[in-house]
Amino acid sequence: MPFLEDTGVRTEEHRGPLLSAFSVLLDQIERMVVLNLIWTAQYVPVLIAYIFSLPLAIRLSLLACNGFLYFPLTGMLYTAIGKACDGELLRVDTVIDALRESARRSAFVLAPLMVIFPGLVLAAIWAASMKFFLLDVLVRLAILLLGACSLYWGPLFAAFPKSSAVAVFRHSVDLMWKYPLLTLLTGCAVVLSLIIGTFSVGGLFLIVPALIALLETQLYRYLTQEKRL
Repeated sequence: MPFLEDTGVRTEEHRGPLLSAFSVLLDQIERMVVLNLIWTAQYVPVLIAYIFSLPLAIRLSLLACNGFLYFPLTGMLYTAIGKACDGELLRVDTVIDALRESARRSAFVLAPLMVIFPGLVLAAIWAASMKFFLLDVLVRLAILLLGACSLYWGPLFAAFPKSSAVAVFRHSVDLMWKYPLLTLLTGCAVVLSLIIGTFSVGGLFLIVPALIALLETQLYRYLTQEKRL
């Protein structure tokens, strides 16, 4: 079976981040599906809390478990995707090494960045409820800009193992500012992937998160290699 055989990975160059992402995806499609399933395993506690009639304390514990697993598994996903983009075959030991490398760092790099989103959303809701129109507009604009910057957080996390959350954030802002069109186009591809995955249901569990990580990683690599950042 192809999944069990080490058939190798094609490492030829492709033009543009979109074609490069799909090339890597198709080279290791079965392994990408397995990697994606490992990442989505974090939502098993959420499904249990939603499906079964459990005491509130247990439900909250299950939701907290999801929050605890999200960051190390996300770090693992981007680290493993980075290795795949380097031409490595995604084996079990590769994924375990990626989890080991990113588990601790994710709490200090990815977590501080991603918790900004709910804070801004709450600020937007508060501003709207208080009818502070200008503040509401500014906060919503900040959410959009932060969403654009977030396209680079995962790839930067994987590419610079010793970088802090502040350094990752600054670098992402710099990339977004220098290349707004490519950032916008990739953001549209990410949103489209999420929409398709949501309507297909199975797509979110089988391949969409891995595809998004590939799109973002190949965008970053395209900018660093083609633009010589």
